[in-house]
Amino acid sequence: MRPALAKGGVITVVTDNLWYARLLVRIVAGINAADKRGGYASVKPASGAKLLEESRGITLHQGAPGPECGHSAEASSYFDRLWRRGISKHSHKQERFFLCIRRGKGDA
Repeated sequence: MRPALAKGGVITVVTDNLWYARLLVRIVAGINAADKRGGYASVKPASGAKLLEESRGITLHQGAPGPECGHSAEASSYFDRLWRRGISKHSHKQERFFLCIRRGKGDA
């Protein structure tokens, strides 16, 4: 993530897989624990997103990311479109979990 994300930049990961989302929180929190330069911090999303957990400054939310996370409009992924059309065997999945992370400006 570090090479792809500019200092002060924001990345949002959205998934319907809670296990995967929790794994990402642990991974990024682990990076923060090992990195004394500031590492990463969560961006606080708009109201309406439910906070599920927090670890070392990294939060996991349920719902939809908003403008604070770089999403100014409702977005739809390839998988969302498959689910809506009933093509995916997982078309029953409606929950979305997300991490919205900012790379520290002092991070080298």
